[in-house]
Amino acid sequence: MPKTLLLLSLVTLLCFPLRAQQPYLLFHKSNTREAQYFAGEVIAFRIKDNDFKVTDQIKGFRDGMVLFDGYEVHPNDFEVLYTDQKTRGWFAFGYRFVKLTMIAGAGYLALDVINTGRFDKNTMIISGSLIGAGLIGRLFIREKFKIKGKKKMVVIE
Repeated sequence: MPKTLLLLSLVTLLCFPLRAQQPYLLFHKSNTREAQYFAGEVIAFRIKDNDFKVTDQIKGFRDGMVLFDGYEVHPNDFEVLYTDQKTRGWFAFGYRFVKLTMIAGAGYLALDVINTGRFDKNTMIISGSLIGAGLIGRLFIREKFKIKGKKKMVVIE
């Protein structure tokens, strides 16, 4: 048993530094919120002086540049980073709130109409309020991050 534990510990110690030494793109939003993008991961962004969204797979990193298929981007040229699974977790309650209130409002209205066979004024007020809260919530939840000020994109090699 101790030999197995020792072997497992050695394998763990040898594997973790290999992952930490790989270069990656770091999105630094604040002291507690950072997202790391390694080669092979897909990222959605907008570059300065362009008005369109680009979604592409990171091929690698070289000399502080992010390499994509056929082009490379300097981290300072990123203007907007669109939310993905890594950054969406920072606002998990907000995303759930929007979905739940809109589903609850529509579901409440549908169930009441099915049960009573008519549209009731109180039901319309309640379901409309829930749906409205969801729509207002969508205004406050970010779908993208503007890279400026303290928000930075940096290649760590």
